[in-house]
Amino acid sequence: MVQALVERGHWVRGFDRVPSVGVHEQSVGDLTQPADVQAAARNVDCVIHLAAVPDEADFLTALLPSNVIGLHNVMEAARINGVRRMILASSGQVNWDQLHDGPWPVHVSDPVQPRAWYALTKILAEQAGYVYWKRHGIEVLAVRLGTVVRSAAHAREMLGHPASPDVYLARPVTLSGPSLRRKLLPMYWSSLISSPASRPGLRLAAPHRRWRCSRYSGTGDRKSTRLN
Repeated sequence: MVQALVERGHWVRGFDRVPSVGVHEQSVGDLTQPADVQAAARNVDCVIHLAAVPDEADFLTALLPSNVIGLHNVMEAARINGVRRMILASSGQVNWDQLHDGPWPVHVSDPVQPRAWYALTKILAEQAGYVYWKRHGIEVLAVRLGTVVRSAAHAREMLGHPASPDVYLARPVTLSGPSLRRKLLPMYWSSLISSPASRPGLRLAAPHRRWRCSRYSGTGDRKSTRLN
């Protein structure tokens, strides 16, 4: 993600609990501490919020601090600092049953069918995006990610699922080398950061069959963009 943004000419500040690699400036802090998050969000045009517990976990000790309280801190930091655009990482798990059982393709207008508490925190993120667009005029894109490949073993496990090539993977995966660290949709996100918005709105992006992504704005406009 960072490498793709920097290569396209974006100035990038990283915020993490440990120093970030490859960024122009880094801010080390904790997502659950409002002051840390507000400091990281100063003087930026766009916030890409990826930090979260990435799958099912204990709600009170893991999901609540990172995925709920952390989300609140990020949204408030963006509002207080006058950030104009946000990109939030949602999940394909919000359409869990349809993703596996059909009908396909999965559209952003389809009713949500969350898998469990992790997916519920992502639905909260999408709805928070609506609130901050409607009440504060921040353009928000919530991207329903299929997954992020974490290791060669994880890639092999994913490829064993019959829907993986179409539903989960935005592009072919190499099972060795640096490509395993590739995050889903980096070039698409870069274009969303730099492209002028026709009007403020909440947009949802959901990966589905044949690597296409539907974008929906709060005004009712909709278009489909090929990702490869």
